[in-house]
Amino acid sequence: MTLIELLVTMAIVGIMFGVAAVSFSNLFDLEMKGAAKKLASTMRYLRNKAVTERVYLRVVYNIDESAYLVESTKDPFVVQKEEPQEKKEPEEGEEAPPEAQFIQEEGLLLKPVKLPDGVFFKDVWMSLQGEKKTNGKGYTYFFPNGFMTGTIINLRDKEEETFYSIEVEPYSGHVIIRSEYKEGEGGAR
Repeated sequence: MTLIELLVTMAIVGIMFGVAAVSFSNLFDLEMKGAAKKLASTMRYLRNKAVTERVYLRVVYNIDESAYLVESTKDPFVVQKEEPQEKKEPEEGEEAPPEAQFIQEEGLLLKPVKLPDGVFFKDVWMSLQGEKKTNGKGYTYFFPNGFMTGTIINLRDKEEETFYSIEVEPYSGHVIIRSEYKEGEGGAR
């Protein structure tokens, strides 16, 4: 083989590796985009289900395990800022807010979901909590009157170079997907 043949062969191999790397990157971006679309579709479905079946629903995000599931209750309830550490006795003449018993939803569209490999929750911002959760659990609630709690869910890759955000607008029911990180300071109207 001549030097020219060797250089041409190396150039062809380099081009093939470059195309493969770009294709792999696009494939991963498609997985993250697919995970964002699936979560957004679930949100839209849950809003409709809450209204038509007169049921209270919530999505439970397990941030540490990169998974989420859906729970439901027929009992009316009050969304509180944090779970109380100690149960306070109601004052005289005052009733304690009801405690709803959420149970995990069953069904083809509502089974627990683990995010694809390499896709993680960056954080979940909840308007009623007024805070961003980076670990533990976060929630989006759906009420029979069509209201949803404002939430911004940010997805990331392992290197934190690629982000997708899912924003839940509480009054209109819109679920917006963006291919960028979205802050939640007063954001989810």
